Amino acid sequence: MRGSEAPTEADRREIEARIAALDASLNQRNVDRIVSVVVEMLSAFPSREITEDTGKMRVRAFVVALEDVPPWAVVAGRRAWLRGEIEGCNTSYAPTQPQLRAAAMKEFFKVAAQRRDLSLLLRAEVIPDRSPEDREAMADRFAALLAALSKPPGEPSE
Repeated sequence: MRGSEAPTEADRREIEARIAALDASLNQRNVDRIVSVVVEMLSAFPSREITEDTGKMRVRAFVVALEDVPPWAVVAGRRAWLRGEIEGCNTSYAPTQPQLRAAAMKEFFKVAAQRRDLSLLLRAEVIPDRSPEDREAMADRFAALLAALSKPPGEPSE
């Protein structure tokens, strides 16, 4: 990036703080919160009569699928499912464990991409801006090169 486009030191500090906040968010884990989100979601859908043990096993299966996902991503995935924003989903039924995981990971990757982009911005090579004099001298050298290249081979250059 050109020097005039590079982040200032104050910008860099803000970007670093944002990256730290994103890292904290991406690394959140809370199985109890995931259980709560899943139970709320499942209770929103009709189901046949199930025993308490069956219900617990079903929730445990969701936990296995989601235990490494931040709770905010599970909430966002659930929201997307309930709003019918997941392509090809049948919102008459609760999502399966892999479907909810895919919806949650889609949200997770949006935030992870933001973190990656900010990190790349901090590591971008800064190319110093050229002065008008430097640009004019470079244009003159380029014109001379073009003139030399347009001559037939073997003809002496000036």
